[in-house]
Amino acid sequence: MQIGIIVESYWGNTAQIAEAIAAGARGAGAQTVAWSAADVPARIPDLDLLLVGAPTHSMKLPSRSSRRTAGRRGVHVPDSGVREWIDSADISSLPMVITFDTRVSPHSGSAAKDAAKRLTRAGGRVEQGEGFFIAGEPPVLKDGEAERAEQWGSRLVER
Repeated sequence: MQIGIIVESYWGNTAQIAEAIAAGARGAGAQTVAWSAADVPARIPDLDLLLVGAPTHSMKLPSRSSRRTAGRRGVHVPDSGVREWIDSADISSLPMVITFDTRVSPHSGSAAKDAAKRLTRAGGRVEQGEGFFIAGEPPVLKDGEAERAEQWGSRLVER
């Protein structure tokens, strides 16, 4: 199984979740490749599954405005991310796309839900996946979330 992962991350939490998912998938026999949302190739190679992950900003995918806010908090932010990639993506040839995110709580909105809606409109077979939780200032992953992500990555291969 070939799995690609597109990730947008500022504090490193969503990237850490993507790495854990990839480790779980590899442990279950998959091959993985990952890209930063700002650096996705124009043509995505043939994959069995594409995962798309981003942090939740203002209850949805990061925007140019929310990236500027993150930048004022002391992190480097690119000019574009998952939202902009989706706007130009052709995912019609991919068998399945599953989204994931990092967020503060189950009630703080979901970048994964926003991404799944946008990707469905782009013509793909899409599922909203898991949300992984962060806390603190600066935000860090809550205990056990990286392990939960690794287990989820393994389950994705087994299904």
